[in-house]
Amino acid sequence: MLVLQVLLDEYNAEDPATAEATSDGKAGSLAFNLLMWGSIVSAFLLSGYVYLNDYPHWQCSGILAVTAFLNWKAFDNTKQGLFLAALLTVGAPLTEVVIVNGLHLWHYDRPDFFGVPHWAGWCYAQYATGTGNFGRYLWKKLKA
Repeated sequence: MLVLQVLLDEYNAEDPATAEATSDGKAGSLAFNLLMWGSIVSAFLLSGYVYLNDYPHWQCSGILAVTAFLNWKAFDNTKQGLFLAALLTVGAPLTEVVIVNGLHLWHYDRPDFFGVPHWAGWCYAQYATGTGNFGRYLWKKLKA
């Protein structure tokens, strides 16, 4: 994911949103990355809170979709970042279906989609923003 983000950024370098996302003030800033990860961890804790307090799945999904969008908008805001977030939103829960049902290595107490809560994808969307920006940060440091 880290490498894919950097490759897509290089491919889309002419886009103003990409130029801003890969700037020293964002991608090259440790403070920016720490703030972003703080936001993602907060969303992760929120997901645990709504899940453990038996919120209906549709409410969990709505809350986490909003936080995923806000994290993407605040910390990425690029087409390639949105693409990678969408890829993980769908792909990671499908992978979990295999892990839960085929390999029996994990389980959820209240699944609603082939052994997985459907809102889990929104958590992965936020991780895409985090890993993508961490890849940008590492790339900036390697190029320096």
